[in-house]
Amino acid sequence: MTPPLLEVENLEVSFQTDQGTVRAVDGVSFTIEAGQAFGLVGESGAGKSVASLSILRLIQSPPGEIESGSIRFRGEDILRMDDDDLRQLRGGNISMIFQNAETALNPSHTVGRQIAETVRIHQDKGKRAAWERAVEMLDAVGIPDPAERAEEYPHQFSGGMQQRAMIAIALANDPALIIADEPTTALDVTIEASILDLLSELQERLGMSMLFVSHDLNVVSEVCDSIGVMYAGTIVERGSVGRVYRDPRHPYTHGLLNSILTPHENVERLSPIAGRMPTGTDRPSGCRFHPRCPAAMETCTERSPTLRTRDARDVACHLHPSPPEKPGSAATVDGKETLEALYRD
Repeated sequence: MTPPLLEVENLEVSFQTDQGTVRAVDGVSFTIEAGQAFGLVGESGAGKSVASLSILRLIQSPPGEIESGSIRFRGEDILRMDDDDLRQLRGGNISMIFQNAETALNPSHTVGRQIAETVRIHQDKGKRAAWERAVEMLDAVGIPDPAERAEEYPHQFSGGMQQRAMIAIALANDPALIIADEPTTALDVTIEASILDLLSELQERLGMSMLFVSHDLNVVSEVCDSIGVMYAGTIVERGSVGRVYRDPRHPYTHGLLNSILTPHENVERLSPIAGRMPTGTDRPSGCRFHPRCPAAMETCTERSPTLRTRDARDVACHLHPSPPEKPGSAATVDGKETLEALYRD
C-alpha cells in the first residue's frame, strides 16, 4: 500500500521562554495525499505556522524544539534525516512560500538570480540553463516581460509581483509539496484573489500537493480539498472542506464562520468569538476552548476531549448532538441545543 505523500503524527513543538515552556503544537496529526490540498486554519497563536515550519525543520533551536512525533514524507521520517538529505529536501521535493515576500526575497540580488540559484542547487544545470528556467518560471506565474523583469530587484516589483516571484522560486524544481504559509496576508483583496487563482491553477495543472496555512476559512475553502481547524496548539476539527465549511461540528469552527462577512450580507450579522486565544503558558484545564464556548458544559472544564470520528470528519468536542429526527428540529445533549441553534441568534 502506497503511504500518503506527507504524514504528520502526534507532533509536539515547544519553546523555552522567560515565562516558562510554551507548547505551541500539541499532538497534531494530519495526512496529505498526492495531488491533495490540505488547509490549516485558525486564529493567530493557534500553532499553524509552527506546525508548517516544523515539516522542514525550520524551527530555530534554541528556543524551539520538536519534542516528539513523526513527519514522514513518502514514508521517510524527516525528523531523522541528516543535514545533506534535509538540504536536498528543502526547495527540492518540498518548497515553502512565506508570509511576507518583501522580507523573504534578498534585496541585493535580482529576482532572476534568486530563482536560478535554487535551480542550480537542486539540478545539474549550468548558469545559462538555470537563468532560462528562472525566466520560464516568471512567465509561468504571470509576470509580464519575464526576461526583462528577471534582471530587476525585488524593490522594483509590486507586492503582488513579489509574491508571484516567491511562488516561482518555490516551483522552480517541480516539488511534490508546496507549503504556503499565509501567502496572501499582506495583499489587498484583488491581488489576493489573483494569487489564490494562480495557486489553484498551478496545483491542479502540475499535480502537486499543497499545505495551505490561513486564518480565513473562506480562503481555505477556495483552494483546499480538506481542512484541519487548529486552536491553542491542537486540531479540533478535521475533514473535507465541504463537510467542515457547510456543516461544522465544533463550536470554534462555528465561531470562525460566524466571524466572516460574505458578499451581500449585513455587517450586523457578524458574531465574533468572545475572549482571546489562551497563551501557551496559561491554558485552561479541560477543553482549551471552553472559556469562550457558548455550548460549554461542566465536563468541558474538567476533561480534555480527543479527536473522534463523527459524520465522516474528526471532532474534538464533548458536545456531540444526535442528528435531528426531522428538518428544522433541534436535538439536545444534556439540555443543550445543537450548535446550529446556539449560533442562530
